[in-house]
Amino acid sequence: MRAEAASRLAAVAAEAPALEVRGLVKRYRGFAAVDGVDLTVRRGDVYGFLGPNGAGKSTTIRMLLGLIRPTEGRIRLLGRDRGAHGQGALEGVAGFVDQPAFYGYLSARENLRLLSRLDDPGRDGPAWDRGRRDARVDEVLGTVDLGRRAGDRVGTFSTGMRQRLALAAALLRAPRLLILDEPTTGLDPGGVREVRDLVRDLAATGITVFLSSHLLSEVEQLCNRAAIVARGRVVAEGTLAELAGPEGLYTLRVGDRARAGAVLGRLAAVTAVEDPGTGDTLRIACDPERVDEVAPALVAAGVALRALVPRQNALEERFLELVEGRAAP
Repeated sequence: MRAEAASRLAAVAAEAPALEVRGLVKRYRGFAAVDGVDLTVRRGDVYGFLGPNGAGKSTTIRMLLGLIRPTEGRIRLLGRDRGAHGQGALEGVAGFVDQPAFYGYLSARENLRLLSRLDDPGRDGPAWDRGRRDARVDEVLGTVDLGRRAGDRVGTFSTGMRQRLALAAALLRAPRLLILDEPTTGLDPGGVREVRDLVRDLAATGITVFLSSHLLSEVEQLCNRAAIVARGRVVAEGTLAELAGPEGLYTLRVGDRARAGAVLGRLAAVTAVEDPGTGDTLRIACDPERVDEVAPALVAAGVALRALVPRQNALEERFLELVEGRAAP
């Protein structure tokens, strides 16, 4: 019976989301750094945790990784309750928070060997088998393109190389859920590209990635789903398309805003007209299948039409509205 119960629990865990967070709170002397966060990360997601600096992202990740205790709330990792299973809930989970630290006087390979011995040394298997352990170290160094620098002291590494080494350290655990805190912070453009490419490659192998960032462009390039967080709270969650809002948003440049607004307001295809009150710009919501009706209607009314383009910054506008209470310029 116990075996059957364990089997059923394993089956339920396999079907559960990679990460579930409900009502997560962290208070410091009455200040709520994290204030009632709810998240659902599905298996296979590259999930962005997007918000400005100071929004509570790193504090949330510290709680996910068991580095600090929540004041309130529940965390489930790969179907296992963090409170009920303790450190055992982190099996299959890896990641890092803030800037990873290594021994600068040791080589990349020596640092990872040390970490592999420290990580659950009582378990049978690779932790006790030096040959297998060293093979795994070399494998993950190759994955992050540090194989040729494996014998070099980490003190000689660039910031980008240290970030790749941190990813290699996380991969030692063969994670199914990888939690990364601002992995491109402090990198030059080349390093940013390398880390982003590596995250894409890891996601392509089936690893679920939870990635915090304050960079909208990074989330747009890497993630299929995201949460926007501000002042310790999740203010929106969904696919990038859902977060950006409805399709059919366009920006127009016209010769006469008032006349153009009157014409557009009479078109059945146009559902909303926004006049910012300056310049020659109008913003409209329009049925994408009928947007070709807009230009002829304006021309027929004698309104000069200088441009009609889809709004490419809809997600940016939504982000600024939710986080700062203002629209994008």
